[in-house]
Amino acid sequence: MVDATTSSSIPTTSTKAYYHVTDKDVSEYSPSIYLYEINIIVGSCCFVIAVINFTVLCSTKKFRSQYMMLITLSVTEMCALMGIILEATTRRELFIIATATRLADVMTSRTCLLPWILFQVTGDFWSPAIVLLMGLERMCAVVYPTIFRTVFNTETPKLIALASGIAGLFVLIPTLISAIWPTQNVRWSCGRRATFGVSYGMIDYAYNVILFSLAFVFNLIALIRALKVRQSGRNMSKLKCYTAISFLSTLLIAIPNLLSIINVFWTLPDMIITPAPLLACANGAIQFGVYLTFNAEYRRRFLQLVTFNQIEKFMPKMSVTHFTTVPINQMSDVTTSISIQQQPTSTKAYYHVTDKDVSEYSPSIYLYQINIVVGSTCFVIAFLNFAVLCSSKKFRSQYIMSMTLSVTQMFSLMGIILEATTRRELFINATATRLADIMTSRTCLLPWIQFQVIGDFWCPTIVLLMGIERMCAVVYPTIFRTVFNTDTPKLIAVASGVPGLFVLIPTMISAIWPMQNVRWSCGRKAAYGYTYGMIDYAYNVILFSLAFIFNFIALVRALKVRQSGRSMSKLKCYTAISFLSTLLIAIPNLLSIINVFWTLPDMIITPAPLLACANGAIQFGVYLTFNAEYRRRFLQLVTFNQIEKFMPQASSIAHFTTVPRPLQILQNPNLMAHTHRISFKESESNGSYPQNKL
Repeated sequence: MVDATTSSSIPTTSTKAYYHVTDKDVSEYSPSIYLYEINIIVGSCCFVIAVINFTVLCSTKKFRSQYMMLITLSVTEMCALMGIILEATTRRELFIIATATRLADVMTSRTCLLPWILFQVTGDFWSPAIVLLMGLERMCAVVYPTIFRTVFNTETPKLIALASGIAGLFVLIPTLISAIWPTQNVRWSCGRRATFGVSYGMIDYAYNVILFSLAFVFNLIALIRALKVRQSGRNMSKLKCYTAISFLSTLLIAIPNLLSIINVFWTLPDMIITPAPLLACANGAIQFGVYLTFNAEYRRRFLQLVTFNQIEKFMPKMSVTHFTTVPINQMSDVTTSISIQQQPTSTKAYYHVTDKDVSEYSPSIYLYQINIVVGSTCFVIAFLNFAVLCSSKKFRSQYIMSMTLSVTQMFSLMGIILEATTRRELFINATATRLADIMTSRTCLLPWIQFQVIGDFWCPTIVLLMGIERMCAVVYPTIFRTVFNTDTPKLIAVASGVPGLFVLIPTMISAIWPMQNVRWSCGRKAAYGYTYGMIDYAYNVILFSLAFIFNFIALVRALKVRQSGRSMSKLKCYTAISFLSTLLIAIPNLLSIINVFWTLPDMIITPAPLLACANGAIQFGVYLTFNAEYRRRFLQLVTFNQIEKFMPQASSIAHFTTVPRPLQILQNPNLMAHTHRISFKESESNGSYPQNKL
């Protein structure tokens, strides 16, 4: 038996339409190639800043409670920035190929549903909705305090969910329409208007203009009113931040979108329209600068994180209550424009941290510092791997499982980083105050736990699916052609849905029927129960081990028969990934299970998070080692194609992007101006099925 790429003796015929790229097209988009290089650099820098801002906001319980809207806003900005980066990498590659071959695929609105478009429209509708909600919240806090206490003080998570849901409908409904009833022969370079229609593009622009402008007006009203009455320093700081964010969003997003609307009716110079993506990148990172400027708590917290609390030696001492909640019985310092009200005395139970507790967790404080540094480094590597895999149409088609795996690994890494920052802060405060909140399984549903359990169940499922796919390709080619050649996205969706149930159902149970008095430092077992922790460990051990067995079987079988170089490269990568995942994740989890029954030394259990970090970044190294296409593509991206001057030209552009192999079409005098029909045969002799099968 041989691989599916060489198993069929019946030649197949492929017919596909292509658009003929004209000299006018080339002259129009040529300047964009260099602009996209700038967008990649600026967008990546701003994305890193947005991730830092998100990390700081999630690093303490107090920040997660007070700045819930800002945490959501930072996520929306990361979506928008990811869209800009992926647009730049995708379109730059497309234009380079189109210039070389003068051919491009004929696109429909369905085939234009690319990742970068979905990221961009999600950010386009989600971000202004959250900024508007922030403006309403501040206006009600100052002008309508009764509404603020009734609605925003207790229902903020529901309001955020509602605003996010409304924005989601603006993305979901047009996406379904474009997928079910596609528009034919749209702009070959795609875009929001090509994917969703011209009217949708106008709605997108108008939505941003109106909502950002309203948000700025609401914040401005609140700020003017607040200047006339006494406000607490914290409330005034928050109001200044919200006003600055809404003003800058209006300046950097709303006004360029307004100019885009005007450009539809009266053509404006390109120099006015072109900077819009760079302004959007700046807006994505601006929140970090605003908070460093106006919020002393945020600034101090950021300096604590980057210096591992060493900054405290050089800055004025601030009480621990500035960063954590401890019992306070006093009048609230919140003064509204209507009245000053005496807040009721709060009676809250606290866990008394003992000397034994301190001695147990003290070494962890320093280990968490290491986890933050290593985890952040591995997260950058995992993100870089994701960017390379998304950078060309061919990679997005052939390595869709690897792309999904890189996303699962980023979830795990984000969980490790947030766990380290959260627990380190918790332990430092507990040492200083000897008090900690009494926790339930509901209050233990923290962001870092959610990120970790998603990665714990999603990652091994995808690795197992990769192993099954390779084994079927080599051992059962008929099943491979029937299932994996056509239904890979559906299989990934199913494989993602199954572990999703392992997260969603226990989360709902813990939220609805919480366990009382769980471990005060929280964790997966505290949030979901002891049995869930054992299931988590066993799930990882079994699925990673099975994935390695399937890949190993496929590799042994493949060595006995002739395989195409690309298939063999893919098989080596999958085998290496499953082996390393078994080594770095499955074995430590197995040791954790053994530790329940027979206590093992701490030096065996402690390195588990660092091994998980290494596993999160290992895919990048595996592909650089075993996949020549990936290695070359990475070098192209980091050198902006300058590497081609120093590398052998053996690999044509078709090595990275699908172009029609019978290039004699370029000399065919019967071709029409724009669209061509090309028929060609792929026989057994060339060792491959039609493009994108393996």
